[in-house]
Amino acid sequence: MNTSNDSANDVCSPLRLKIVCPRFWPFSGSTEFAASDLAESIADRGVDTEVITAGWEKEAPATFGFRNFRVQRIYRSTSNPWGNHRYQKNLRRYLINSQPDGIIFFDAFAELQQLAKTLAESLAETTTVIVRVHDHSLSQLSKNSKNWQRFISQLKMADRVIVESHPTKIDLCQAGVDDQRIFVANDIILLDMVAQSDFTSQATARHTISIAHPMLSLSSSQPLIICAAPMFGDKGMLDLIDAWPYVARQNPAAKLWILGHGPASKKIWDRIMAKQLTNSIVMLGQFDDWSDVMRAADAYVHPLRNHLNCSMLGRAMSTGVCPIVCEAAATAVGLTPNQNVIVAPTADPQQLAAAILRPIDRAQECIDIGLAAAQWAHQRYDVKQNIDAFLSALKPSATKKLPTRS
Repeated sequence: MNTSNDSANDVCSPLRLKIVCPRFWPFSGSTEFAASDLAESIADRGVDTEVITAGWEKEAPATFGFRNFRVQRIYRSTSNPWGNHRYQKNLRRYLINSQPDGIIFFDAFAELQQLAKTLAESLAETTTVIVRVHDHSLSQLSKNSKNWQRFISQLKMADRVIVESHPTKIDLCQAGVDDQRIFVANDIILLDMVAQSDFTSQATARHTISIAHPMLSLSSSQPLIICAAPMFGDKGMLDLIDAWPYVARQNPAAKLWILGHGPASKKIWDRIMAKQLTNSIVMLGQFDDWSDVMRAADAYVHPLRNHLNCSMLGRAMSTGVCPIVCEAAATAVGLTPNQNVIVAPTADPQQLAAAILRPIDRAQECIDIGLAAAQWAHQRYDVKQNIDAFLSALKPSATKKLPTRS
């Protein structure tokens, strides 16, 4: 065996990375946006990058190009009781046969639960198994539950764990995950793909949106508030619905658009119906590209009580739209009230309403806050800083394959 030649070939071959994401395009939410931007940023470094996701329709193409990387769908039947078992089995076979340098489980906890032990045994010598953990995913687990213990045992089998915040890292360390295996990194936001808001473009954005559906037609002076916070059951979303009657009484023309979808979507819709707010609140569902929606808005509200470090908040701020958050979120994220954010007391619908009315009543002040928020977000979500955290999590044998950057 010619060891020197083998070593040279190993370094020259491209680094191969697989990102396992439970859902992907055409679904779009905080996880899908973050996975897309991560994959594109890694591919830009010369890495052979592929997103692997569940395919929900047999007729849909199994493989296709998206931006500058590949997407591989593995069919998962929802009608067959064995559908999930077959999906997990085929996913395991695909990953083992691919022999990648790294696998990132991107909020793919169901997949990780089935595959952690097998991958640790089959790919230990060749592949770095990385788990990306978002704060909103952890908030759904009680620390005294069996699910939490099972989740921690799975993380212990991973080579690396990448979390959003230092408090989350502390929680995992206290639960027994090795401190040296945990990295902290924000989600990557490709800022050149996020159209920055400006006052002159608002009318154009509103016209573009109105073409999509008459229900989305707005006059140039009609107040529009956007929320795209994850709908995982945080009570802050219900605080927002409870706050809206106060807003509507002060400004009957105001509209609230809620983007995305989640397990708690129906509960939120039921609250909207119960309060008879369907004329002023619209749940828009998924948006593949929401930059026009943000440019059309007067403010973005993030009412959550617990999911404080949210990439959707960061994306909204990146566009230059004025952010409104609860006190806990402002403190956790490091925002400065009245400088780059409007702050409302946590779990207080009436005060949240007062905060929402500020961008409507004091437009220029909130334009200035939005511009300051954009500057803050551009620094925090710097692509190079955060992509380095993901790539440095790979084993040294893999990082040797990274192309030299001039």
